[in-house]
Order: sequence, then C-alpha cells, then structure tokens
Amino acid sequence: MMMRNHENGPICVVEGKSDYGALVEHLDEPVVKLIVANGRQNVQGAMQIVAISELAGVFAVIDSDLDAFRGVVNEIPAVFYSEMHDLEADIFLLPRIADRIIHNYADSDRLKSHLGELGAIRPSKHVVQMASVLGLVRYISVANRIGLNLSEIPYNKVLSKDKLSLDYKSLARIILGKSKKCTINYDQILNLITICDEFDHISEVLCRGHDLCGLTAACLRSWWGANVPTDTIERTLRSALNCGELLKLNVRAQVAEWAEAAGHKVWDCDAA
Repeated sequence: MMMRNHENGPICVVEGKSDYGALVEHLDEPVVKLIVANGRQNVQGAMQIVAISELAGVFAVIDSDLDAFRGVVNEIPAVFYSEMHDLEADIFLLPRIADRIIHNYADSDRLKSHLGELGAIRPSKHVVQMASVLGLVRYISVANRIGLNLSEIPYNKVLSKDKLSLDYKSLARIILGKSKKCTINYDQILNLITICDEFDHISEVLCRGHDLCGLTAACLRSWWGANVPTDTIERTLRSALNCGELLKLNVRAQVAEWAEAAGHKVWDCDAA
C-alpha cells in the first residue's frame, strides 16, 4: 500500500475534500500526512488492508452516516467516526457556531423581525429541526426500502412561507419527482413527512451536514436578506472550526487517545 511511503509520521485518511478542508489546519503537518480516499467505502477498504497488513501509524476519520443512529459498532481498528451523521454536522451542532454564521450573513433587522414574529430565539434551532425531519424520512426510506431520493433537494423550494418549517406538500412533490423507484405514492410521502415533523424529539444524529448548510443558505435567501450559496456556508462552517472548537469534538478526543497510545502527536493544538 502506497500510503506507507510517508516517512514514519502518522497518516490520516478521510473521505473527501470537505473533510480535508476541515482538518488540514489542525493536523500537525508536515509530520502528519492527510490523504483523501474519495468515499466512505474506499476509506473502510483501505483501513481493512491496513489492519490485515499490520501497518502502524495509519488512522482514518470518516462519517458515521446512519450507523450512529442504528447503533452499528465499528470493528475496523484505527477508524474514528463522527459523532453525528458526518463531520460537517459535528461542527454545525457545536454550541453557537451555526447561530454565529447566520448572524454574520443575515440582514440583522430582517432576521430579528422574522424571528420575533414567530416567537423564535435561536435561528439554528429551526434549521436543525428541518434537517432532522429530512434525516428521519431518509432513514425510514432506507430501513424499509421505500426508495425515496432525498439527494440534491432544492431547499429554497421546500420552505414554508409563513413559519420556520418545511412546506410538506412541496417537499413531497419534489421527493416523488426525484424517486424513480419509489414504492409509495404522493399522499403516503406527504403523510410520512407530516408524521416525522410531529415528533417532539428527533435525534440530531440524523442531520446531514449538507442539509444543515443547504437549509441555512435557503433560510438566509428566503427570509433573512442574504443571497449566500450553500457552498459558502459549508466553507464558512469549516473555517469556524478553530482550535477551541476542535477540542469539543468527540472524534478529536478519540484520535488523540489513539495517537498517545501509539506515541504520535497528531493535532496541532497545544492541548491536543
């Protein structure tokens, strides 16, 4: 395996460029080499080879996806999973980060007025609720093989016009139109979305980082006076991960524990 050409220092394998962008400033480079494997399965496959070959000093940080919600246990050594659905969700759900981003981009008067009209305080709370609904619908579809396609949702088209929530009917129509192998009809999809949104406590583990950022951008465009694309929110979120915020991530602590046992220094933060 070509990765062990790196002289003695640790090697970190991640899924994609967004993970690279989030972690690259925090790893003790150039001692630690960061490799993008282009996909979760590629990372897992590579780490299985690492384990079989007993290659030392190689570790991976990957997304939990739905494994965290389903309680799936990782059995591949030196693979560390995000606490939430993915690393972006881990960062977004850190205390106050999302609200700082929203306040940074939003027109302050429009944001204050809109939240005041709806009796809301923290705008990110409602973004998380909407993303949780999408995540729960996605999970139910996967678990029951319903075949719903919730990828590339046009978030600005599924927001309610009069409240901080999803427009069920628009979302159901869009999902049905995208789901070529769907086993249920429009009314059943609408009913599923409605039921999911009525849950008092949907696990935040179901929130995808892309949904969180996409919904944030859509809320800013539709309600809060800022035309900000999703990729800008994603980049801002990654840049918001300073050393202090990194120390709050569960995956950082797991990697630090592994590194200490292996005699490596992985994180650039003084306390890591």
